[in-house]
Amino acid sequence: MSQRSPLSESESVVNLFWHRYRGLFILGVSFVGIEAFCDLLQPTLLAQLIDEGVRQHRLDLVAHQGLFMLLIAGIGAGAALIRNRLASVVSQKFGADLRSVLYRRVQGFTHREYSGFEPSTLVTRLTNDVTQIQNFVNGIMRVFAKAPLLGVGALVMAALLNLKLSLIFLVVVPLVALAGWWNASRGFPLFRLVQKGVDRVNSLVREVLRGIRVVKAFDQFATERKRFAEANNDLSTTSTTAGRVVALFNPLVSLIVNLAVVFLLSWGNALAARGQMEPGTIIAYVNYITQILFALVMTGFVLMVFVRAKASVERVTEIIKAPRSGLKVTGTFQAKSLGKLEARELSFRFPEAEMWTLRGLSFSIDEGMMVGVLGAMGSGKSTLARLLPRFFDPDEGVLQAGGRPLPEWDLGLWRQQLAWVPEKAVLFGGTIRENLLWGRADANDRELAQACEIAQALNFIESFPLGWDTPVGQRGMTLSGGQKQRLTLARALVRRPNLLILDDSFSALDAWTESQIFKAMKTLLGQMTIFQVSQKASAVRQADIILVLEQGQLVGAGTHDQLVKACSVYREILLSQGVSYV
Repeated sequence: MSQRSPLSESESVVNLFWHRYRGLFILGVSFVGIEAFCDLLQPTLLAQLIDEGVRQHRLDLVAHQGLFMLLIAGIGAGAALIRNRLASVVSQKFGADLRSVLYRRVQGFTHREYSGFEPSTLVTRLTNDVTQIQNFVNGIMRVFAKAPLLGVGALVMAALLNLKLSLIFLVVVPLVALAGWWNASRGFPLFRLVQKGVDRVNSLVREVLRGIRVVKAFDQFATERKRFAEANNDLSTTSTTAGRVVALFNPLVSLIVNLAVVFLLSWGNALAARGQMEPGTIIAYVNYITQILFALVMTGFVLMVFVRAKASVERVTEIIKAPRSGLKVTGTFQAKSLGKLEARELSFRFPEAEMWTLRGLSFSIDEGMMVGVLGAMGSGKSTLARLLPRFFDPDEGVLQAGGRPLPEWDLGLWRQQLAWVPEKAVLFGGTIRENLLWGRADANDRELAQACEIAQALNFIESFPLGWDTPVGQRGMTLSGGQKQRLTLARALVRRPNLLILDDSFSALDAWTESQIFKAMKTLLGQMTIFQVSQKASAVRQADIILVLEQGQLVGAGTHDQLVKACSVYREILLSQGVSYV
């Protein structure tokens, strides 16, 4: 079977569906039409059976007409089974496709784009909102498309039976349409608030679960319960209000239609008494009225589901149509080595920020060197480190490797050249081995052991009863902070990168373990360029070149000895941390 073309992330949700499933959708609706046609035939056939068969005592016609009605019912049932099958397949596959498109889009977010959404709302949109849209697609193919076909068809058939009686629909249909408009206009804003309420509840739960140790340490259970109760009550109140609004529609429609039925039965009985209408025709007419009632009630249900789905479509579309940050991803340059890393008048600031985070940085780093980046908090160290994997691009100036600006490199191949170890260690659910293989999937046990030995992680891994197969728990909850940092360093080393970026990655380690890691990492110099960001002068004093930042500007660059002589900011950092000049 040939692979379908991927769905474009630039299209609307409707286009995504139509692009992939229009054939099956049209086929499903066709079977809905067959089912509706069979349902519409039954009252007319029943009228003929009564008026021409039962009243005239023609048992042969009764038998013939009864068998024909059974055949029509069988065809309708078969069509219903097929459309149910198609509806289930299409809605489930479309839901999976839509989640995949959204997941790919979120994965492709730059840091600037990602900052426009709370993680909790992204989770809600990829799960709850997609489910609402999926249910609507399933409903359209199962019953929603049947409502207008059955309603219009029943109106036509009823008019063919008795045009005068059908004049009542000139009153009934506008009243029902007015009720539907009111239901949709009131319900849609409320269901948008419901989805936002779900976002807020998810956000609070996520925040508390991530910080549960802090909550316990400060005994803030009462405060967090109060915050959750407020969000939960707001969600409950909004949901109840929305439910009350849409709940009024079906009873109102039923009241309107049932009053019409009472009127029609009275009028029909009077016509039958005068011989102007046959009993079978009255029964058929009542059946068509019942079908119209079903269609109108179903229309109300459609509107209720529609307002929920419409709110979800808008929220999902916000992800698909999220403004691009302008990060260039069309570069094609490829190289096996990193080459010289250079910055020329590099400047960067975050969106809507007034102050520059980095301003006018220029430096040159030869391949295989160890680079230290030192500065106080807020000096721009981590921002500089994040420009290297191209989480952001500079607003001014250029950052280049191998003589080519980074945007000219193939983005995927450029990132394969490097490994990044963040300050806050990030591990994924699974075992220690599975987390290390994130660095390189084909690494063998010997390579894993070498990386862990350099990262000073081998001893504690071997102390676990399950060793490499020890589960780390969600986000590494079963490990200490230092153990997690050492594993994230080992994962980066398994990758064998040309550029290793250490973004203040040893903050949870004691001085002895940190010194052992640096001793072991000296064996890697010449094989890779190491870019070490730190607030501690002791962590970078052995670097080949140290970049000293202050308020986003480069105030010194050189070796430890050179900076002691020439950079007052560096000397102040050494004095404040009690580090010797020698």
